[in-house]
Amino acid sequence: MAVYQPVGTSGQENILIYKTNQKQKKATHTQANEYTTSKMKFTNRSTPELKITETRWQFKNSFYRYLFLWSGIDGTLVRRTNVIEYPHTFVKLTAAQAQRLQKKMTGANNSQIQAQTKSFVSAKVQAAMVKQPNMSAHQIQQLSQQAEQEFLAQLIRKN
Repeated sequence: MAVYQPVGTSGQENILIYKTNQKQKKATHTQANEYTTSKMKFTNRSTPELKITETRWQFKNSFYRYLFLWSGIDGTLVRRTNVIEYPHTFVKLTAAQAQRLQKKMTGANNSQIQAQTKSFVSAKVQAAMVKQPNMSAHQIQQLSQQAEQEFLAQLIRKN
C-alpha cells in the first residue's frame, strides 16, 4: 500500500507515509515544510525505495564566503525533493482510506477474505506449475507472495 496525506486544498502537495520495514509499528513520513516536495512514482522494481534530493546554497569561492560571512546562508536548504518509487503491485491510498480499509479487514468477513486469498494464490501457483513444472521452492514462495499482493490490490480497488 502506498499511503499519502494531502496537504492544503489544491491537492498538489502531499506528505508520503511509509514504513522502512514490515515489523515497524509506527510509520514515518516525509517532511512538511515550504522547501519540500514529495512525489510517488510506480516502477517495475520489486521493493519500494525512497530517494531524497537536496539543493543547498554554496559559495563559489572563499572570497564570497568571507564577504557574506555575516549572512549565514552558506549551506542553507533551498529545495528538497522526496521521491518514493513503488512497485506496480502497490495501491495508492489516502490515510483516511487506509484506516477504513483496516477496519474492514479486521471485521467479521476476515475469514472469508483469507479463504478467497488462499484459493486465488493456490490457483495462480497451480497455473504456474503447469507452465513450468520444475520450479524451486523459492520460486513458488515468490510467486505466492506476488499473487497474494495482486489479490489484495484487486480487493482494495474493488472496495
